Amino acid sequence: MKHLRLLFVDHYATTPDYPGLSRNYDICANLVALGWSASLILCRFNHSLRQYVRGRSRLGGVSLLWAYGSRYTANSWSRELNILTFAVSALLKGFFASTDVIVVTIPTLESALSAWLLASLKRVPFILNIEDLWPDSLVAMGFNNGFVIAVLRKLERFLYRRANHIFIIAENMRDHVQRSGGTSSKISLLPLGATISATSVRREQIRAQYGWDPSDIVCGYVGSHGPANSLDTIIQAAATIQDARVRFVLFGDGSDKDRLRDKAERLALANVRFMDAISPTEVPSLLRGLDIGIATLKNTNLFKGARPTKLFEYMEAGIPIVCAINGEARQLIEQVGSGVFVEPENFRGVASAIGELANDQSRRQRMGELGRHYIEEFASRDKLAAQMQSTVTEVCRRCSQGAPERHD
Repeated sequence: MKHLRLLFVDHYATTPDYPGLSRNYDICANLVALGWSASLILCRFNHSLRQYVRGRSRLGGVSLLWAYGSRYTANSWSRELNILTFAVSALLKGFFASTDVIVVTIPTLESALSAWLLASLKRVPFILNIEDLWPDSLVAMGFNNGFVIAVLRKLERFLYRRANHIFIIAENMRDHVQRSGGTSSKISLLPLGATISATSVRREQIRAQYGWDPSDIVCGYVGSHGPANSLDTIIQAAATIQDARVRFVLFGDGSDKDRLRDKAERLALANVRFMDAISPTEVPSLLRGLDIGIATLKNTNLFKGARPTKLFEYMEAGIPIVCAINGEARQLIEQVGSGVFVEPENFRGVASAIGELANDQSRRQRMGELGRHYIEEFASRDKLAAQMQSTVTEVCRRCSQGAPERHD
């Protein structure tokens, strides 16, 4: 198999040093381990910390190209400016990078357009890695500027039609991508997955570090605190639960965090703690100190195709999941046997599921073991990198033979 040079563009990527999404760095590092050369363009402004970071230029064999993105603090015009400035900076960074193929993550569409321009200039294959459907996610969260949405839909269709291949993270995305211009034969599933951790930190150490008693049933959420995440469901569930052993800890950051913290304080919830965002390297150890992982999203049809990273991370850590996300997330945990499904935004259902699991240690252990086995067999990021390597190699071979591209 030919060893290729890959350029990956991801506005929201981070490295294991900092809080945020390290999935695509992990894939790049695994591709390097397989013999490829990989460069990753990522934003110097860390979206979890809301500050600039001084990242290393090389890590795990991956060349890290830190592009500028302007500062923002909330979902406003300043965030759109961050998106636009990163797209321009990524275009400039990528212009000087040598590559045989370009992969770009959506969101955002603007950086995907920059990647398409780069691929056109360099005459290399252009591959989309869709982790969220834009602009549909914006619409689902209440964004209603008709002109902007119309422009983004045209851009979405333009990019789908010109992609040499499209990776999706959930099967539910496939129909939308095809309706929006993607060619069926060029779409393949590449789940988010999780990295198999080699942490040596013991559960007792983590629980002592955070002040959790051995008898506590600690329910954790690790991830974004935004409107889409429906964390009010967790706060209301915490207000409902009477079991004094049950504790809720929420790690992460986002535009809703201050409001959620204020709500918990108004309700005088002594069983809820909000914690800072942590780096991906800390997540596996932290999760091993929990008893239950919680995953929530708003009750909208768009999220029926969601398989959040946290589901895979909870399974890798061997903890059971209370999943208040319908659709593919529900199908995944029920197929694996790694958790309990609750209707989205149903805080009483979440409280009831947690209460049942809190009183059944053997069930929690069995679900955790099934989840861990699934990750090891089917969804570890080294296996996902091998899958990407095989697909990208075939795409490059086909393009080198001059296979015609349809843009009608």
